[in-house]
Amino acid sequence: MLAAQLGRTVESAVTLLHSVDLWLSGKAGVPSAADLTRLAEQIDRMQSRHEFPVNVRLFDAAGDMIPFGRFTEAGINIADREYVQALADRPSGAVHIGLPIVTRNNATRAVPIAMKAAPNTLGIAIILTAIPVQPLMQTFETLLVTTPGAVGLIREDGYVLLRNPEIGTSGMRIDIAAVEAAHRYRRP
Repeated sequence: MLAAQLGRTVESAVTLLHSVDLWLSGKAGVPSAADLTRLAEQIDRMQSRHEFPVNVRLFDAAGDMIPFGRFTEAGINIADREYVQALADRPSGAVHIGLPIVTRNNATRAVPIAMKAAPNTLGIAIILTAIPVQPLMQTFETLLVTTPGAVGLIREDGYVLLRNPEIGTSGMRIDIAAVEAAHRYRRP
């Protein structure tokens, strides 16, 4: 059940990114502030019933945040972030799940999910969302995990994104193939 919940959460965030990208790439003509207001309203409607609602932020090719909706902070640049650099040589529509971060606006932990936007008239190059860690960790904590066991979220390249218990997992990378081989069900 936990795997299904985590999968739905990540899939929902990625679907939201693709929806925003589709809206942006279909926008023709000269962009206006009203366009971004309508986009923010649509995102809020899409997130209104979500179990773990996420925010969407938009960035230009230099990594500077484009203010829209309720996100109007100035001077935020993400060009140096791992999740942006991972998209540099990838095609439009590529998605990257980043290593956990501490958010700049409220200092909470989150797992960023970034997408390289299709060319659009608004100049948006990166669409970003982040899944808050706290609700996921609360779900992990409801499970009885005994030593040496653990439960967590691991990226395809083996980086541990979340783990309970969290002992020594920051930046940890595991050999997924070796773990899968060691834990395959063997018939007696």
